[in-house]
Amino acid sequence: MTASEATERDLTRRVGFMLLDAVDGDWLRIDLMCKVVSEAHDLALTVLLSDGTSPVVPLPEAILDPVLQLRQTMYRAGRGTWFSARWLLEPPGRMNLTYNLDWDPLWEPRLPASSWRADLDAFPRDDEHMPDWLRVKLAEPDEGDEIDD
Repeated sequence: MTASEATERDLTRRVGFMLLDAVDGDWLRIDLMCKVVSEAHDLALTVLLSDGTSPVVPLPEAILDPVLQLRQTMYRAGRGTWFSARWLLEPPGRMNLTYNLDWDPLWEPRLPASSWRADLDAFPRDDEHMPDWLRVKLAEPDEGDEIDD
């Protein structure tokens, strides 16, 4: 195992343990969805309890740091890094992770083109690893830019 792989494993486990510590009661599923670019992040936590309810559970304040560190650690030169990631935990503590390196994470509200450009500057991708949707977003004018007809 490389040092980078060990760091990735440690960060994903740290996030998983933070999620487990945040949830009280008899839970069936803990689902953390993260959308991240270099200038913005959106983390959403959904918990399903065994009685079928889904209480509001505050995100642990410290969870953002390992999420951002993981994104940085998972960067591969020319390939980029993930746009969204999902932690799905099921009893007794089974953790499934998925990373989206290629698909539009569908931000609402939409991010300005400058956010996508800043992310590409921070995590460069070779042309062959540039999704079509990202090319479109990068070409969009920023809010306030004039569009020539």
